[in-house]
Amino acid sequence: MSKIIVTHYNPDRDGIFCIWLLKKFDPEFEDATIKFVSAGKTYQGKKADSDERIVHVDTGFGRFDHHQKDEYTCAAEKVLRYLQKKFAHLQEDQALNRIVAIVKELDHARDYTWEDAANDRYEFHFDAIMHGWKLLYPDQHGKFVDWGMHLFDAIYRTMKQKILAEKEIEKGNQFESMYGKALAVETYNDDIISVSERMGFQIVARKDPGKGYVRIKAFPNPSLDLTPVYEEVKRRDPDATWFLHPDKHQLLNGSTKDPKMRASVLKVEDLIEVIKNAKAK
Repeated sequence: MSKIIVTHYNPDRDGIFCIWLLKKFDPEFEDATIKFVSAGKTYQGKKADSDERIVHVDTGFGRFDHHQKDEYTCAAEKVLRYLQKKFAHLQEDQALNRIVAIVKELDHARDYTWEDAANDRYEFHFDAIMHGWKLLYPDQHGKFVDWGMHLFDAIYRTMKQKILAEKEIEKGNQFESMYGKALAVETYNDDIISVSERMGFQIVARKDPGKGYVRIKAFPNPSLDLTPVYEEVKRRDPDATWFLHPDKHQLLNGSTKDPKMRASVLKVEDLIEVIKNAKAK
């Protein structure tokens, strides 16, 4: 018989992440049925963990609950540690470790201590979105789990890309320019642009090794103008399609928004030389 995963009504990100972990990484739970109980209760009144077919998460005071003790952990962390013992390769998955660290932080209301915690930008994060869904569609617990699991699919993919970008940045070509700290990398990972900017780089050049496209991005500071770089790459590679964004912070050669753009023959070394030698107008 298939497994049953039990969590509380109106599930939050901790319970949903538990379900996502089990169904995604443990074949025994791939087709598991989801059941809901009142917070703290168990399915059919059975003691948690008394039936190996039934697993309680974030409720029931069993092995995957954390409400029976006052400690800094969460149900998802308990599930992840269980899976990492069962499947050794998951121990190396830093994306899972980093996601569960945030889930735990949110579960203990640590987000209230985040910088500028009342800012509207936080209405775009997981908990705020879940709250909106629950206001729009009250008591649709199964939908909350389904939607939340789709969100975690996206978060997991994004976190893996971020970690890959961090490693590529560490190995990339870092140098100084008139724009400030600069980076040039040949990579398929476009996330390297946003990640590097958050790490303090003022200008980043990315060359796609497959399509040959080039993207150069300057930090959105009014004093940074990519016009000199634009003029030089046009001179060096006039047959390529170059587009300097009106804000002068983005120089594009290739875009999913315009598949007809012609890729540049310039190499990463060429881009470094152009950026290093750029002079302010």
